[in-house]
Amino acid sequence: MMFAADRGRPQREYPHNWMKAILPVTLSAGEKASVPVMVGADLTKPRPPRVLGLRVECEGLSHADALQVQINRNSLPEGIHSGSRLTIPLSINEVILGRNLVNLTLMHGEITVTAVEIHVGY
Repeated sequence: MMFAADRGRPQREYPHNWMKAILPVTLSAGEKASVPVMVGADLTKPRPPRVLGLRVECEGLSHADALQVQINRNSLPEGIHSGSRLTIPLSINEVILGRNLVNLTLMHGEITVTAVEIHVGY
């Protein structure tokens, strides 16, 4: 199961599909972005997930330590950087039912964040 932040670019064929999209967003060193991710399932019931992780897709990320990530005001570890993807494990108490706020702070360089997703596996 996956829960993703709204993303998209204006398209004439779908004039309203992107109106609330936060992503993509370009960040330079020292800049921050707050990205809401709606979770529509209570992950504590009926059984907790086996795998829970946050994925951030971004163009231009050179090292995992260049991007500091928080979810719901909880600082997250560095994570695993592979290509354009940063994957960070989450614990069940870091994700809530409803709006989860992912805060991204770029320490150096410049990146374009194209996706923020919470992945759940049972």
